Amino acid sequence: MVMEIQCDSCNKTFKIKKLKTKWIDDNVQRIYFTCPCCNKEYTSFYKDKRIRKNIKEIEKLQKRYDEIVKENKEIMQQLKEKYES
Repeated sequence: MVMEIQCDSCNKTFKIKKLKTKWIDDNVQRIYFTCPCCNKEYTSFYKDKRIRKNIKEIEKLQKRYDEIVKENKEIMQQLKEKYES
């Protein structure tokens, strides 16, 4: 989903094309985007090692979820073929 943003500084409307990352310290990253017209920075969020660990866990769970959905579709097709033949 692409959102249109209106810059607080220059009042131009733009779409976020890419989030940027800047290390704040050894542990914390600032995730942000900039206005393409005036370069004002907007912070989206911060992440530390706890957040990065949770994101990795979510990615693993999403992969497992996708595998289960695929398996269920195959089983449903097999059942349909068995009982509708």
